[in-house]
Amino acid sequence: MIVLIRHGHAEPGGPDAQRALSDSGRAEVMATAGWLDGLNLDKPRWFSSPYLRAQQTARLLGGMPELVRQVTPDTASSDAEKALSARYAGDTIVCFHQPLLASLVFRWTGDAVAVPTGAGFCLSGDLLAPGWMTLQDTFAP
Repeated sequence: MIVLIRHGHAEPGGPDAQRALSDSGRAEVMATAGWLDGLNLDKPRWFSSPYLRAQQTARLLGGMPELVRQVTPDTASSDAEKALSARYAGDTIVCFHQPLLASLVFRWTGDAVAVPTGAGFCLSGDLLAPGWMTLQDTFAP
């Protein structure tokens, strides 16, 4: 299984990569944590965008993420797919950004999804490739 999570709401300002979670963003992530616990993942591997808000999201959820530079907001879905496919083994959690998250869910499952901050999407399948995954569960705080 792979779980895709959008970071919580971030403070305004810039530079973009250094924006931290806001108080409401931390609350969103804590709500997402309850959903994530209910998925009963088996020792998931954690990955995150190098952007601060995505790293903070992963850590609040209990992960110590490996940073993946190919899951930033402007990354092409094909580049993100290649980077994540090389790392996908067993239960996997990735904390990153819109519009890339919705693009990957659609690419892999054919499902169009709305992705508010703090949202999570649980997909199952053996291959991170177009049409090979099934959307199992979603959560929005």
